[in-house]
Amino acid sequence: MLGNGRSKRLASARLWLFVALAALFTALAAGAAMAARTAKNPPLIIGAIEDRSGASAVVSKPVIETLRVQIPAINKRGGILKRKVVLITEDDQGNPTLTPALVRRLIDRGARAVIMASGSASAVAAKPVLKQTQRVGIAPTNISPAIVTPPDNEWSFSVAPSSGGIGMLYGLAWKSLDIKKVAFLADQTPTITGSMPAAEAALTKLGIEVVAKELVPMTATDASPQVLRLQQARPDAVFVLSLGNQLEIVEQRTLKRLMPNTPRFGMPSLGAQTSTWALAQPSDLDGLVYTSTLTAKNPRTVALTALLRSRLGKNYVITDYNAQAYAALQLLQQAFERAGGEDPVKVRNALETTKGFKAPFGQPAFKLSYGPDRHFASAGVCGFVLSVFKGNKPGGAWSKYQPRCT
Repeated sequence: MLGNGRSKRLASARLWLFVALAALFTALAAGAAMAARTAKNPPLIIGAIEDRSGASAVVSKPVIETLRVQIPAINKRGGILKRKVVLITEDDQGNPTLTPALVRRLIDRGARAVIMASGSASAVAAKPVLKQTQRVGIAPTNISPAIVTPPDNEWSFSVAPSSGGIGMLYGLAWKSLDIKKVAFLADQTPTITGSMPAAEAALTKLGIEVVAKELVPMTATDASPQVLRLQQARPDAVFVLSLGNQLEIVEQRTLKRLMPNTPRFGMPSLGAQTSTWALAQPSDLDGLVYTSTLTAKNPRTVALTALLRSRLGKNYVITDYNAQAYAALQLLQQAFERAGGEDPVKVRNALETTKGFKAPFGQPAFKLSYGPDRHFASAGVCGFVLSVFKGNKPGGAWSKYQPRCT
């Protein structure tokens, strides 16, 4: 009896050992198969330079939020070229002196393209590294023309309408309203000062005279000296060129107090910064006209809004930055697929031959296009909508002028 029991226990042990070994071999085989698939179809790594704490943080945050929704959706549909897309990021704190080394770090970590989600000055600073390493860099939200003009612009692309486009839009609007003389009130930052010449050139071309320009330091808590000097030039309107944030609230508050009857016009920044509106006093922003790129008339904007709210909450407020980030990754995806792989030159060439891409922002007919000598996707004024603040919140389309697009 004892011998028989011992035999049963040995047989049972041998059975469990066999089952365990079989499971181990199965797992090893599965792991080997997965490794083989990964080696054949390794992840496609997309890098992003973000700003988590600097002046561009309010711009960077919705860009990264959008990418973190968009990439899983792409992967769910099979990825890009049957490869899983992986996002890696580096934080330049809005400091362009840090950007080149961080772009190189992203590339060393395997990034096959880089999305520039910090300030315009950072995107400009990245140009030499992108050229040296032959990696496409695409700036979704930045408006400085210097990003896509020589020198070192061969690998740099932009998506958003530029400061020159904003100048053209306002020039057309002001001509229709008989506004002939304008003054600039601008942030004293590299991004804004770098954007001013293109805006002024576009206005001058349309016969609008810039009669005064004043810069407000980033640390300012009052802009009275600058606004009082603008007053002396007697402009028909004031154009505020700003990154938004607390500083634009200071600028707008001072203008409202010292030049209450002078029309104010702004850039996209403040209209897209939902958290900044609460910093304003009740009438600080009322009547401010600003450029936007979003309209519910564009079905692609409506679809993107639904996607983001399904992932980020039903009350999530979509901004220009979300839509421009979404377009940037769509353009990259299309370029990789048309290139048939990740060869840098083929990817760049594929971007340069992109034509008529239907954008998730702008008027319904608005399309994005690149060319060998044109690395800015947005041209003309059809990518814009002019909006106006009512109280301290956006109040919809401005009734006095809208660009005509067909």
